[in-house]
Amino acid sequence: MRRLLAVVALLVLPNLAVAETHQVTVNSSSFDPQTLVVVPGDTIVWTLAGSPFRSIESGSSCLADGVFFQGGVPNSGGCGKCPPQNPTFTWEVPEYAYLEIPYFSGALCDDGMTGLIVIDAGGDTIRVPEDFATIAEAIDAAQDGDLIDIASGVYQENVSMLGRQLTLRGEVNIDGSPAVTIDANGLEAALDLSTVIVPGPGSPSFTGQAVIENIVMTGGFNAGLTVHRASPVLRNCLIAGNGQGVSAVGAVEPGPSLGAQPQFLNCEIRDNSAEAVIGSMSWDPGVCDPVLSGCIVTNNGSGVVATEGTSATIIRSIICGNEGSQVEGNVTFDALSCATSLCQDDNGDGVPEFCFGDLDGILNVPSEYPTIQVAVNFAIDGQTVLIAPGTYIFNDMGEGPEPAPLIVIADKSITLAGVQNEDGSPAVTIQGDENDPPIGVMVQGGDGGLVTIQDLKIAGCVGGLILSGGNHVVNNCVLEGNSLFGLVADLAQVEVSHSKIQDGVLGLWTESSDVTLNACQIERNLGWFSTPGGILMEGGTLAINGCLLRDNVNGYGSASIVINAGAATIANSIVCGNATSGESGSQIEGTWSDEGGNAIQETCGSTISVPQDYPTLRSAVDAAQMFDTILISSGDYVVETTEEIQILNKSLVISGETHPDGTTAVSLLAKDGAGTFLVGSDGWMMSHEVVFENIEFNGFAFQIIGGRFTMEQCVVEGVSSDWPISGVETAMLMKDCVVRDNYGQYGSGVVVGNSSLVMEDCLVEGNTAASGYGGGSFRRCGVAGSGSCVISLDGCTVRNNTFGSCPPPGPLGCAPQLAGVSNIFGGELSLQDTVVCGNEGADGPTEQIFTYVGIFTDNGGNTISQSCPQDCPGDFDGNGVVGFSDLTTVISSWGDPYETSDLLLVLSKWDESCP
Repeated sequence: MRRLLAVVALLVLPNLAVAETHQVTVNSSSFDPQTLVVVPGDTIVWTLAGSPFRSIESGSSCLADGVFFQGGVPNSGGCGKCPPQNPTFTWEVPEYAYLEIPYFSGALCDDGMTGLIVIDAGGDTIRVPEDFATIAEAIDAAQDGDLIDIASGVYQENVSMLGRQLTLRGEVNIDGSPAVTIDANGLEAALDLSTVIVPGPGSPSFTGQAVIENIVMTGGFNAGLTVHRASPVLRNCLIAGNGQGVSAVGAVEPGPSLGAQPQFLNCEIRDNSAEAVIGSMSWDPGVCDPVLSGCIVTNNGSGVVATEGTSATIIRSIICGNEGSQVEGNVTFDALSCATSLCQDDNGDGVPEFCFGDLDGILNVPSEYPTIQVAVNFAIDGQTVLIAPGTYIFNDMGEGPEPAPLIVIADKSITLAGVQNEDGSPAVTIQGDENDPPIGVMVQGGDGGLVTIQDLKIAGCVGGLILSGGNHVVNNCVLEGNSLFGLVADLAQVEVSHSKIQDGVLGLWTESSDVTLNACQIERNLGWFSTPGGILMEGGTLAINGCLLRDNVNGYGSASIVINAGAATIANSIVCGNATSGESGSQIEGTWSDEGGNAIQETCGSTISVPQDYPTLRSAVDAAQMFDTILISSGDYVVETTEEIQILNKSLVISGETHPDGTTAVSLLAKDGAGTFLVGSDGWMMSHEVVFENIEFNGFAFQIIGGRFTMEQCVVEGVSSDWPISGVETAMLMKDCVVRDNYGQYGSGVVVGNSSLVMEDCLVEGNTAASGYGGGSFRRCGVAGSGSCVISLDGCTVRNNTFGSCPPPGPLGCAPQLAGVSNIFGGELSLQDTVVCGNEGADGPTEQIFTYVGIFTDNGGNTISQSCPQDCPGDFDGNGVVGFSDLTTVISSWGDPYETSDLLLVLSKWDESCP
């Protein structure tokens, strides 16, 4: 009858357009008309009638399905660079035979702002078993656009739709569950929605747009449902007791590209022996992207699997309790979905209400939880969301004209954490899509709950981190390149430690909050209009301890730190080199309390020359200001060592002049052979870094406490005290350095405790330590660490470090001896392309590599041996043969370092190959 009426209408109205445009008015609290009947191919335009922003979302019970349409009016604009606001939202009606699509406006749904779209292609209604005894017979008789209504019951069939544009609608029980069952009785599948390929041009890319509602599919040997090259909608269906639950395949075969994009709404897929949903490709590059919205996937062989080249989208769904993995492959989750191995089934009916809580309190992303937001939603107070290393790219997923936060933590007391690289920096980056950047992380605090954010880099967003209300701790984070602000604190209690806010616009904006900054850096932020690049304070309290604010370009008439209201204190901090609109300006504006130890300077460092400006290195170090560079002219310097040279709470570069070929031209000799550089930081100042480069030290030991220490192209030799280079609670980097021929009582070489040490292309050789009596204390030579150390050697050689003879017999015997590379009492040690050889104790070779209660990682390319490879005398250029190139090498650098003995050596070994 529906087809007859449609045909009559076309005969009576011959000029009627096939596709029609329908108008829906979006009022402040209603849609007009509320119900709209359309046909496939029509267009619906919603137009805002002067009310504020209203969302338009398909879905029922005020829950968006994310399948048919989701938008709002106005749908753009709201910023200076945005296009004008558009008061309309448009949707084209897809090719379904019959389908009812409810929709709503999010903010007013509970108040009745809902609507209904009825898609009716005008076909006949066929009833089973009234018109045809079986479903298969009804399908054979149907035409595209027909609706097949199925009465309750069990139908022992293997039903194939052959890509038809039909709607199969089963009857429902009183509780709304499906009352119609298709039982394949062990045949291939209960329901096959695969498209039949008809050769010839012009076929659509997506076919088989059937609608299946209120049907149970069971008994399929291969699968309950096969969806090959088809894109149906399934709503309120149960797929259970099959091999696979759903097999979706997209394909490219001779002819058109045929994809598979099935959409499941409010379905259950459970109790299948294999995968619940598997997407695959028979020919690349087809499309296969199943969508599950409001679904439950549980107790299957495994959950949702997207094989290579396919994907799956999960919306407001529960995936739990499957025997194998819950999800595999390219599976995208929204914030209201979960996927865990345990289910929460409060009423015991076998249908989970949600995923069960994490047992160990650590929610791992993505190995246990597919997305950061899913894990955050699932976490309960006291738990940690731990993100695996990598870069996670997000765009703005907001509905309105303003950017939305991509990760929201609301009214929870949890930790959101990444992991660290070897150097301690964050190994996890939350990156905003440069074409559509979001706000990074928003934390909305509850009553007294503590939220901790640590070991994360948040970059390329509109804003990095918003902390609103509650108590928060931020530790070891980097907020970089965010286009409006790095960190906002609003009505919150916030402690930020060892973090960086850099290369953005406004660094920190605090309003009516109590904020403490410990050992933080705010650098190279640009500011805008009258806003500073550093800190803007609008009330509350602000304590800045041991921080660095430098090289921020502030807005017109603004300083690096602007205190408009509230109480601020600054201690042990550096504020320097900040400019106003490209010119030197005030560093701090407003009232603040100086707690001492601060350096407030218009510039960040200058160059001091030795001996031109100061006659000695000691006098230059004493006079130097923060970030100064001390340049030592070429020459040999004998240094008085009655007192140690102290570099405390300063960031300096001490650089020696070099020869034209880049080799070192400066040597410092300790007069009595027992000189000491004491390099220290009080622990507050993250920015303290001391750099030594291009210097040969003879008789000078280095003691480093805290801060960061870098040594590049230096030689340290001739030290007669313990450990020529030692560091405690520091971050140390050594590149292209030599540590050799030193002697100590308890140890010699390089040692660190509770520190990080990175050595690249360094040589540690010929260092000697006394053996000493025993008693449990290790004596060590070479490179050594103890405590929570992270030590990394790359391209280094550690060789021929030894111990003296054991002393006469005593009650405790000889002390334990470790030569070579060792790390004890915890920590991590890794080597790459490194040689460790020939290191010996008093009684002969010892273990070349030794760890105790720690981790050793061999990154490859290493040579670990009790004896070292033989040298090749006369092979000065290292090509493996003594010859003409070695002769020219000696002649070209005659006198520095080569001399007559080197020339004679080349001649005596002429034409010999190295072993």
